Amino acid sequence: MSAEKSQLNSAWCLWYESRKEVAEEEEEWGTQQKKVASFSTVEDFWRVYNNILPASKLEPNHMYHFFKEGIQPSWEDEANANGGCWRFGIRPAEHLFEEKWMTLLLSVVGETLDPTGNSVCGISMVMKQKGARIELWMKSAEDVAAIATVGRRLRQLNVVDKKEKLEFRKHMGDVMYVL
Repeated sequence: MSAEKSQLNSAWCLWYESRKEVAEEEEEWGTQQKKVASFSTVEDFWRVYNNILPASKLEPNHMYHFFKEGIQPSWEDEANANGGCWRFGIRPAEHLFEEKWMTLLLSVVGETLDPTGNSVCGISMVMKQKGARIELWMKSAEDVAAIATVGRRLRQLNVVDKKEKLEFRKHMGDVMYVL
């Protein structure tokens, strides 16, 4: 007898990206992204998550992207084209790095940051030399109410240091909001 699985509201994909050097041609940008796995249940999320390298162990310029099925982690994707992202940093040496990443990831995949379930496209963790940059991708840079709600909820999760700037940037523009 097989156990019934717990469906997520949306199906998701894990993408992995390794960037030794910045791509010179825009065409090369997406070629470094690899779709690793798809999941639509809580159990399958854990199966995927438990079989990847912990985020804090990624080398600089390596990235994890967890995006809704059908949306690629690129500005050019139709779902992202008019959007932007909340950005902030976490230091890998920081106490509770993995716990903070897990809290963020569960909030995104569980769709608790976005009351409508339609505003958040995905989350990226970009490992840098001195820490990780987190990017929470949103569908529309024009939906001020959704942007503000998600930003406030990010702060409430206590994953962003109180001294750390939390910025929302349009994909093709400047900083729009700072919390």
